[in-house]
Amino acid sequence: MPSLLIDPDALPCPWMSVGADGLVRQINTALCELLHGTPQQLQGLHIDALLGGGGRLLYYGYFMPMLRMHGAARELALSLRGCDGATVEVLAHARAHPAPPQAAEHIDLVVLPVVERRRLEDELLRVKRAAELAPGMLFQFVCEAGGHCAFAYASEAARRLYGVVPAQLRESDAPWLERIHHEDRERVRRALHAAADNGQTWRDRFRVTAPDGGQRWHAVQATASAGDGRVVWHGYVADITEQYELEVAAQSRETAERASRAKTEFLARASHELRTPLNAILGFAQLLELESGALGGPQRRQLSLIGESGRELLRLVDDMLEIARIEADRATLNPVTLPLRALLARALELAREQAQGQGIVLQLVECAPALLVLADEARLLQVLGHLLSNAVQYNHPGGHVWLSAREDGRGHLSIEVKDDGVGLDAQQQAALFQPFNRLGAERGGVKGAGLGLTIVQRLLPLMDGAIAVRSLPGMGSTFTVRMPAVAAEAARAATPGLLEHELPQPQGAPPHGTDASGGAAGAAGVCDAVAGGAPHAPKPAAAGDAPPKPAPAPQAGTPAVDVLYIEDNPVNALLMQTLFQMRPQWRLQVAVDGAGGVAEALRCRPRLLLVDMHLPDMNGIQVLAELRRHVALRDVPAIVVSAAAMSSDIEQAQAAGFAAYWTKPLDLPHMLGELDSLLG
Repeated sequence: MPSLLIDPDALPCPWMSVGADGLVRQINTALCELLHGTPQQLQGLHIDALLGGGGRLLYYGYFMPMLRMHGAARELALSLRGCDGATVEVLAHARAHPAPPQAAEHIDLVVLPVVERRRLEDELLRVKRAAELAPGMLFQFVCEAGGHCAFAYASEAARRLYGVVPAQLRESDAPWLERIHHEDRERVRRALHAAADNGQTWRDRFRVTAPDGGQRWHAVQATASAGDGRVVWHGYVADITEQYELEVAAQSRETAERASRAKTEFLARASHELRTPLNAILGFAQLLELESGALGGPQRRQLSLIGESGRELLRLVDDMLEIARIEADRATLNPVTLPLRALLARALELAREQAQGQGIVLQLVECAPALLVLADEARLLQVLGHLLSNAVQYNHPGGHVWLSAREDGRGHLSIEVKDDGVGLDAQQQAALFQPFNRLGAERGGVKGAGLGLTIVQRLLPLMDGAIAVRSLPGMGSTFTVRMPAVAAEAARAATPGLLEHELPQPQGAPPHGTDASGGAAGAAGVCDAVAGGAPHAPKPAAAGDAPPKPAPAPQAGTPAVDVLYIEDNPVNALLMQTLFQMRPQWRLQVAVDGAGGVAEALRCRPRLLLVDMHLPDMNGIQVLAELRRHVALRDVPAIVVSAAAMSSDIEQAQAAGFAAYWTKPLDLPHMLGELDSLLG
């Protein structure tokens, strides 16, 4: 055995000398520690005893031929078996002595344990797999001092995102830049360099042309390190197209909602401002009509025209407000199962007065008693009211309007309003539901604003309904409303006796299937009656509620005040004072602001409070809260008298404890009747 130049035990790595016969001749301490043995246990063993698993095949099939050919072999992965039976993974390096072409007498074998290396390799493999499977592209982007830029590393997502292989990007960033939208390309470059100059994280969004030719949105985020005149970025690129589209949709939705709210608020303010002077116009016109005995015929006619024009303007305000409610999804709907035949009969009854005035015959021609519809009763009556009103208005004297309903066999009902009036051509039908488009009728004698069918079209989808029209000029029109049907068996199970107890019919309603001309209230009446929170006359807080009971009469010695009216508008106050002159037995007191109203109520404790919602120092709800703080005023009924006619205003007032909500302009004869019942 040749002498060694160095002490084997001084080597930092395991070593052994193996003879040509395969026997282990010598080992060092590091090898003993690696294999958990002693020199006595290991020296003299055949190399085969130390090779484990597939190590023997590699040793004889690859390692030894390399030594015979080249005299050396490097980095052969072997599995060694320790004295405790454990397997140790190593990398082997060997040199033959003497070197070829002489036959080797022995070999020096250095082995390096690869536990830490294997761990690092496994970790690197996991990182690489994670990078390749990530939805976006991991990258290392290098900008040299001379301006050349390239991706030192780009994950496989580059193929999917940009249609290029990572190797292309290692040469230059040009293939990547070419995919960026031409309008964003220069901005991306400027943002990259600006972030590097300022030491900031590079964050950007840009459009790219995808491999399929479509346009996508990408987002990049990277941090930089600088040195030796170059900047190295480490970051991530992701496709955010869906996220971007959701953000755009949310922004559009928010913009639309803001616009809708602004429009609704504008219409509410406009309605309030229009109703306030209309209260005076219609109020004093009504007072003059009540005392018109001294007026001549022409004066009474002129007075009637003032009232008629004011009411027409009020209907226009109400219709505009109704459209605003629907568009803002503030139309309150309560879909229930309804017997359809009774509802159709009621709609005809409400249209009779208008039909009688124009000599039109209304008829319910078909509707099986068992038909049930799922709808909001008031809103469906409103829809039918508008359709019947149009069928009467755009007809000729002696014309006919037929109302019918049938089931289509697919879970829906078809309600038809058919007339033999003027009809519509194709161009008119295409513009039928446009607001304020009266299709030329404004040049004739038919009054209206062109909003009724707009309201119908926007109300029906809220009840899962739809509308269609068939018409020919000179041959009349047929409007078909499609609504969800309810199976009779299911309805009977849920509501026993539903068909036996149909909707109550107005006094004098005609039998089903008979003519319904002549009589009571016009079709416009049903629209006004169910307009959804904008009544023309005083009404109780909820349908069917009894009028609020007046407070007890004041004690002896207390100034007798029947009604305290808190109102800052002097014209509205004057109108109320003039109205009360028709009941001299009642004493009316007016306060011009909330604080004054509370003080006056404490001084004289009225029997009834009338409160405006918009006062200079507080609103009506705040006034009521202040009044209710005082025990003596807690039982005094309070009613809102206001030009604010939005359903939200009415709901807030009812929730605050007001007994009723009277909307300006007031129907003074109706209001007098209400006051008579309240004050006696």
